Amino acid sequence: MRRAIATALGKKVDSVGDAERIRELEEEVARLRLDLEARHQRDGSGNPSTSSRDVGPPTRPGGLAKPEGFRSCRPSEKNPADSHADSLQLDNYYYKRGVLARPQWATKRGANRQAPDSPPSTPSSSAPGSPRASPRAVAGGGSPLKRLFSIGAKSARRANPPELVDHYLKISLLGRVMEQTDSARFARAAKHALAERFEGCSIPRVTLGAVEKVLQKSTKPVTLRVIRSYSGDETWADLEFDTVWANAAGLAHWGLDSLQKLVDFSDQRGAKKARFVTHILEACNQMALEDLDAQPTRHMYYHYGSKAGVMAEASVLILQVSPLLVETDGVVNFGLLYEHDAHQKYSREVMDVVTRSHAVFRYTETALTIFTTCGIMLQQNPLSCTLFGIVASENTMYSDFDAEGKPVNRLLALFGGNSVLYQDMWNVAVTQGGVWSKRMRLGKRHLRPLEGQCLTDRSSFVVGESDGEEDGEERGTWFLVSFTKFSDPSDGNTAIFCEMKNIHKVVLQERRLLDARRKEHELLQSMIPSHIIQHLLEQKREEREERERLQESGGGLDRRPSFVRKVSFSSDDSDRFLDISEIRMRSDQRVRAVAELQPDVTVFFADIAGFTKIASKATPGDVMIMLNRLFTLFDECCEYHNVFKVETIGDSYMCVSGLNTNGDGDRERQAEMGLTAHHHASRMVYFARDVLLATGEVTDPHGHPLEIRIGLHSGDVMSGVVGRKMPRFCLFGDTVNVASRMESTGRTGRVHASPATAALTDQLEWEPTGGVEVKGKGAMETFLLSDSSSWRSMEAD
Repeated sequence: MRRAIATALGKKVDSVGDAERIRELEEEVARLRLDLEARHQRDGSGNPSTSSRDVGPPTRPGGLAKPEGFRSCRPSEKNPADSHADSLQLDNYYYKRGVLARPQWATKRGANRQAPDSPPSTPSSSAPGSPRASPRAVAGGGSPLKRLFSIGAKSARRANPPELVDHYLKISLLGRVMEQTDSARFARAAKHALAERFEGCSIPRVTLGAVEKVLQKSTKPVTLRVIRSYSGDETWADLEFDTVWANAAGLAHWGLDSLQKLVDFSDQRGAKKARFVTHILEACNQMALEDLDAQPTRHMYYHYGSKAGVMAEASVLILQVSPLLVETDGVVNFGLLYEHDAHQKYSREVMDVVTRSHAVFRYTETALTIFTTCGIMLQQNPLSCTLFGIVASENTMYSDFDAEGKPVNRLLALFGGNSVLYQDMWNVAVTQGGVWSKRMRLGKRHLRPLEGQCLTDRSSFVVGESDGEEDGEERGTWFLVSFTKFSDPSDGNTAIFCEMKNIHKVVLQERRLLDARRKEHELLQSMIPSHIIQHLLEQKREEREERERLQESGGGLDRRPSFVRKVSFSSDDSDRFLDISEIRMRSDQRVRAVAELQPDVTVFFADIAGFTKIASKATPGDVMIMLNRLFTLFDECCEYHNVFKVETIGDSYMCVSGLNTNGDGDRERQAEMGLTAHHHASRMVYFARDVLLATGEVTDPHGHPLEIRIGLHSGDVMSGVVGRKMPRFCLFGDTVNVASRMESTGRTGRVHASPATAALTDQLEWEPTGGVEVKGKGAMETFLLSDSSSWRSMEAD
């Protein structure tokens, strides 16, 4: 029969060497018969005389059979004739676009798994007599998943259910391997940890012997890879596949002559695989190993010839990747069968993929341009034309050459003569094969550098909204520009792909936001000491770097990066400023990090004498105006004397001198400069004198001069930031309490100091008070700063 078929087609067949060709001819005859029957049915010329069982499964013009289980939506409210016509139309619409319904038997995650003694659940579409029923399904009977692991008398050499075999015979070379698989050998083999995950899933089960027997002489290139080493900690993108088998056509496809060379070649390609390859492999592994969806996947790719190391004009091929379980050396492993030149689903599959991709290239709102390495534009989308002009070779008849006869390097011109930046892009994108991305402000000289190309300055791409640039700075538009390299399918040479996204409004908004954050940061500096601000900024940078490190390493796992990416944003100044949310004490660790002991400081308290009486006889607005005027003068005195303001509570004002504002080393530097506790205490007394003088310039709402009390004490305090809602820098300790008592027990218009402060400023004249009662301390000898003599002494100093 085979020789008769071959003779009828005019082919000379060798019964030993051309068995593969004979099978292909048989399938071709079956397709021709099916096409003839389909024409008879469309033309109304009668029904075909041969059943589908005689001629084999129906196939598509591209060689792919229409799988069972494909059903369209059929309206039920129309008459049967209209419903049948609509059904055929919907079938035709989805079918020709490769949209196929998942067959009933194509389970994943073992969702339809049944107990061995449960009754079979055969879908109505597969029932005997149904026009969609498979002959093998009717003959076999029972649940496909139940038969999946059964080794009965009728399927002594079957490791796969008939429905699965029928389907793969239509879509893949793997179907013939499944027919030849010895189920007994497969059942005896031990199972790898990954293979056990597919218990109850519809996945092909084959042996390496069957693969070699059936596909060794196939003219289609095929490669088999399996996962052997697996610890359970890897992500799906990190799983390593071992190449265990390839047929002669598969080796020739890559220009190799041995499996070991293919293994080495695969390892080299894996070490420097492109970004899109990484993404596809990760998605395939996740689909199969996490979703447990073992259906084949298809990916169009460019094959640049089989001569090793030479990039020739590319061919557009389809790679079909079929997950499977394969027995090798007595162990069942999870693997992938690669068919590097698979049949199209339908006759226009490749054309449709290419035209859709080109449509996206045309209609996107990002300017896309393809350059040669010498800077000639090969292709550009419409948005790119509005920026560069229509200058790509695909759109024009002529290109511009300089006086030396060389084409104008539009790629270099894009960098405005900045050779350092251009070289950085070249190293990252071309040499390292990574992604180079940067914010660039581009004007006419960058985008249209040729004489006479742009006769007016009224082009929208060179006039951007004002963003506060200095006089003389060239105006332009901000773009996010990215460069990547790829192999040009037309000749195999390196090409550079440029993406330009207009981000001018974003940059202006970021600058406004940055200015607002700068002002907020300045406000925080008046509330929080500078050393705490610096500590929080360093912590912020460390947290950001840790997040970036985790992202690059794949969530903390030791993951080798598959490509290099360099991104630089000229306006990224977020690490320079803090906002109010970043000084909140969100954890005990943060509270502990900013808390410290401050030795030998001098604390100042002041309040208004008779404030309660004043407030009771004035309006709230007048009271607040009075306090604002008074405390503004206090603030100015703080800046002049370098005294740190802590807080105001009602009419009370608190500040401190001598804070260790830069860590432990700052205290040593202060000692070297003579900035000791004596200096800090004296500075605070000078400050107290100026405060008393300034108070005389402020009156209450009734026009009477204000009078204040001042208390001073020196000693050790604890400092830190507390609170989440309104975080505040606070001082704690006995020194603060004593200073407050000095203020409350002091005299109006006088500076009241503790013995510690008076001792540190013994060069001044102090008058003993005879002692005051201090809560928790009992009677304490205190001092009042002398009047005129002390002022003269201090002024002389």
